[in-house]
Amino acid sequence: MLLKIKRAQKSSMMGSAVFALDFRAEVSREERDLIDKYKLGKDIIYSSENFRKNAVTAATAADSGNVLGIANSLTATVTTLFNLKITTNDLINGKHVEMKDLGELLSAEEQVVTACNNLKAYLAAAKTFDGREDTIEI
Repeated sequence: MLLKIKRAQKSSMMGSAVFALDFRAEVSREERDLIDKYKLGKDIIYSSENFRKNAVTAATAADSGNVLGIANSLTATVTTLFNLKITTNDLINGKHVEMKDLGELLSAEEQVVTACNNLKAYLAAAKTFDGREDTIEI
């Protein structure tokens, strides 16, 4: 598995900096087959802090069952649609993200690298479920 990352910067219409990150993981046919077999494509490997906060708010409000809670849940859900989340499929197919906050972009990049490493380890373990027997001396 190879992870390709490209950073860029541009200015918004108002003149503030906008940071961009392009990334894509190149996986082998065998790795892609395992991702499909274990249905890992929709697994979220990164979500922005706002996405996580809104998801918790929505879940809490939905659990409360009151009208205000349901309205808050809908608001949080709509807000969530405008925040960043990255799935395994995004990692493999490639994705372009832009953020105004450099710290969040660096955090997203770190999470993408970590997720790629975790996915690689997961797929390596998945290959061992082929009926083999291991002996471990304790």
